Amino acid sequence: MLKDITESKRVDRVIHSRAQTLVHPKILSRFFWPPLREEKLIMPPELQEQFSLYETEYSKIKRGRKLAWMDHLGTVEVEIELADREISLEVTPLQATVLYAFEDRGNLYFEALLIKIN
Repeated sequence: MLKDITESKRVDRVIHSRAQTLVHPKILSRFFWPPLREEKLIMPPELQEQFSLYETEYSKIKRGRKLAWMDHLGTVEVEIELADREISLEVTPLQATVLYAFEDRGNLYFEALLIKIN
């Protein structure tokens, strides 16, 4: 397990030296970790592009291996600009997706906020 974390950090540094991506995933081997709950969260297109870029670079380093994203796990650093201040928070991916829905929009109806989770 410790080797997994060390290797994940090394691979992440290499990927970030090659590509401009905003994501920093923890790459875990299924062999050494207990099964995790699998859910699918539909991310905003901009974030999906970041995942795809990271995945492309990963496949160049680790030939024959593929990433299986667990979108609902982890944390996201967000910055929220309010009228009088800016707030930096660390939130769940689900919370970040809801906040993203308000970007460039004033008000939203509940139906517009429905997020599909499979």
